[in-house]
Amino acid sequence: MAREHRLRICVGFDGDGGQIIRQISAKSEVELGDAVVRALMKSGRLVEFIPEIYQQFEASKREPAPKKTNFKKYLEHWRQTYKTSGAVNTQVFRDAKQNILLRAFGNTDLEELRPDDVQRFLNERAKQVSKTTVKSDWCMLKEVLDSAVSDGIIERNPAKDSRLHNPAPEGKGTSALTIEQLKSIQTAIPTLEDQRERCLIALLAFTSMRREEALGLRWENVDFEHNTLAIREAIVFPVNKPVLKETKTKSSERLFPMGEELRKILWDCKHESGYVISTKSGDPISSVTYRRIWASLKSHIELYGASAMNFRTTFATMSIASGVDIRTTQALMGHSTPDMTLKVYTKTEPTRLPAAVEARCDLIFSLCTSMQIAAICTKNQKKRAAYCATLWCGKQDLNRSGQRSKALETRTF
Repeated sequence: MAREHRLRICVGFDGDGGQIIRQISAKSEVELGDAVVRALMKSGRLVEFIPEIYQQFEASKREPAPKKTNFKKYLEHWRQTYKTSGAVNTQVFRDAKQNILLRAFGNTDLEELRPDDVQRFLNERAKQVSKTTVKSDWCMLKEVLDSAVSDGIIERNPAKDSRLHNPAPEGKGTSALTIEQLKSIQTAIPTLEDQRERCLIALLAFTSMRREEALGLRWENVDFEHNTLAIREAIVFPVNKPVLKETKTKSSERLFPMGEELRKILWDCKHESGYVISTKSGDPISSVTYRRIWASLKSHIELYGASAMNFRTTFATMSIASGVDIRTTQALMGHSTPDMTLKVYTKTEPTRLPAAVEARCDLIFSLCTSMQIAAICTKNQKKRAAYCATLWCGKQDLNRSGQRSKALETRTF
């Protein structure tokens, strides 16, 4: 026998405001629902439910709410679709930028992203990194959102709002060490007991190597016979784990001459294979290990606040100051263009300014004297005056015909 379905409902109110309850029963849930509706219609209470029933009916006719697109899922789709190509170092760079954007917007839907969200992101990044890095993060965000606009997911790119700005202060650039400071560091290197500390600071202080190039140097690339370092690979840290990649640019692959002091330091630490700065097993070190080595270095010798970048800047500055031409300095630095060497890495050495002013004054004095000689001469004496002027400037510049005038040799002014 089927179970009977029952339900108690309120069909009205008595004179004292109390509910009038009626029990409805039926053989099935459908019949019970019909019986409830009939009872409410009979009691006149059905009209109370009409607005709610109408709203539910209208809502059922509407189109379902559009599905929103999560920023994290779209960013992963964008990388896999449009950014699969590129060198290893490019992919490492994109991975790092992707992690930064995911921490900021990973739980946000693209449709809900507003310009003020982007500006808050820029403000927070400006507290942690340089203006150039903030700009780089911003550029990648704009590129991702431009793709979302092209796909029809959003109408406008909120990262391109005219009100947005990069709040990070202008950087002062990387300073160069003085000759005295550099010499002090180089002299202290042999006193270091830890082999990795000696090799790391020696590679930075005696060469133009980037930090990642020093960490990526293998013993197989140290040629003690020809005194050269073959810079072929680099180690970077997108996270703590080291990642092996190509050098920054094709020009960064280079043979670097090894001086006698550096050769002696590396010779004392020599191994048959593995990385020069490595773990006990010869593998590249992690980011945490690098920070520990650098902290230990600072506790043992005075680094004058220098980082690996400061040593590169110092190398470029001193090369130019010592008379090395820009093309040679560019090659030693591993730059693609001389502009990078001059604009970014080469700094003015204050101690050379007085000598530069003095040299300029000497040149002006020489030119002025030559002009005075020419002014006091007659028209017929101009040729002799020109000859005297060249002698004054230290140049034996004979006339173009190559014939020396006897008058210039015998006659006086």
